[in-house]
Amino acid sequence: MITYRLQIILLIVLATVSSITAAQTDRVAVDQAIYGFEKALPQGWTVIDRQLDAVPYGHHFCNDYRGQKGTKIIVIGPEPVQVVWTSLSGETVSTTLAKESLELWFMPPNYRDSQTAWLCLHRPIQPVVILEDPSVVVFGRPSHQLNSKTAWLELLTKAQAISWPESPANDRSKISWSNWEQDIRLAVQK
Repeated sequence: MITYRLQIILLIVLATVSSITAAQTDRVAVDQAIYGFEKALPQGWTVIDRQLDAVPYGHHFCNDYRGQKGTKIIVIGPEPVQVVWTSLSGETVSTTLAKESLELWFMPPNYRDSQTAWLCLHRPIQPVVILEDPSVVVFGRPSHQLNSKTAWLELLTKAQAISWPESPANDRSKISWSNWEQDIRLAVQK
């Protein structure tokens, strides 16, 4: 006869094994989605960074999130991005310092942002949901990546004002991969 205490221990073990198996299944589905995405990258686009245990930019900004995390992928495109800056003497200058990019987060299917996120008034603009499917949720946002951190830091010593009007982060029409959201949905759902 199984004692009450042993029954509790068995239930805890079963629940733990079950949650580990579910997490492994989610991880495999996320990895398959990333593989499909990477195979479908257009010519000139390359993966430059992959970060495990990531949360979409700005999500859970005001709380200490300890839930499920996913993988952040940064891809860089072929088009240069200029920074417009004002020199210390007041001259306006445009300098190519970056390339277009996309930042994507491949998350487990049951991942959600905080329900109280709207109370966090200082959090940054959120990435958009590209795909919400039974096996994966994909978030993304256009951006730019610096060609050289050294060149950027040097520019900061010469500038009194800086803006990125040509960055896809500020103007989504500036990204050369114009139908990126649709292409990612199709590639991941295959």
